[in-house]
Amino acid sequence: MDPRRHSPAAERNKEPILKCLSDMLGARGSMLEIASGSGQHIVHLARAMPKWTFLPTDMDADALRSIEALRGDSGLPNISPAIHLDISTSGWSQPLEEQVFDAMLCINMVHIAPWEATVRWLAECTKVLSPGGVLVLYGPYKRNGRPTSPGNRNFDSMLRQQAAHMGLRDLEKIEKLAAEQGFRRFEPIDMPANNLLLRFELPPEPR
Repeated sequence: MDPRRHSPAAERNKEPILKCLSDMLGARGSMLEIASGSGQHIVHLARAMPKWTFLPTDMDADALRSIEALRGDSGLPNISPAIHLDISTSGWSQPLEEQVFDAMLCINMVHIAPWEATVRWLAECTKVLSPGGVLVLYGPYKRNGRPTSPGNRNFDSMLRQQAAHMGLRDLEKIEKLAAEQGFRRFEPIDMPANNLLLRFELPPEPR
């Protein structure tokens, strides 16, 4: 069977996300992607950002196979082999602590993962990000406890019916968790289909 997955949402979102990242990141660097899914995003980014290196991760075996298939098809030298990474466990960063990344990207995960997994993930992000490192999250969120559109309200209801641990997260709670780890907040960017792109940044190294 063909291991490659195809996400219509990833196909729609990949170019707007690339544009935002190109505007906010430097010309070269290294990026860790959390929950890479099908691998469509990381291949698109790596092709457009050849001076960046990318490490895709996921905890799902089928996703890892899809990422590897797309990576192989692309022939791009700046994507490392995908690795299994479960950010829901304490100590998830330990296998990566010999590596330091300039940016970390997570697309459409926090409304699917249990809230406790997001808490554990954000608690250890600083261990693998360089000074001045950028953390980027993309997806639908609530603002002041409310979905930002009727479509997001319906999506939230669907997720909660599907599994009790899923659902849109409060933007303010994400920002609070990031602030507790020393991240500086930037104003969220409105994206297509009522999604938001959240940018947080660590302070640079003192001179």
